[in-house]
Amino acid sequence: SSPWPVFTALDGETGWSYQVQVVIEQRAGVANSFEPRWKVQFGKYSEKTDGIDPTNFHIVTVIKRGRLVRLFVDGCSNGKPDAEFVVEDEGRANITYSLFGMDANGSKYFDGEIAEFLAYSSALQEGQTTSIGKYLARRYVLPWS
Repeated sequence: SSPWPVFTALDGETGWSYQVQVVIEQRAGVANSFEPRWKVQFGKYSEKTDGIDPTNFHIVTVIKRGRLVRLFVDGCSNGKPDAEFVVEDEGRANITYSLFGMDANGSKYFDGEIAEFLAYSSALQEGQTTSIGKYLARRYVLPWS
């Protein structure tokens, strides 16, 4: 059952987590019509994409600058994210666990493929993000704009 976690960063003491997930949700205003979406969650705040099928291969980029969290699918050169939100109260988190394909409770699992996962210890400049996206697009023959 939904959601299926792709990546979770967890503070083992407080239970705070940052997650990227695939969720199945009903389309707004359409009965019995469900679609998969990407979801990014930061503590108690979250947002989902609309109209992007995560059952196909994609390049997913999550960027956090200050309190703004943005999720881009298949490119971020136009500057318009596929999902974004503002974290009102960040609190302090000490990330003690990084989980790939499993949620913080170990009760839900991602059943899919992750070709490559890149994480950086500091924020990337926009040009660096674009270079990495182009590299991944060439390597895996995926779109990037």
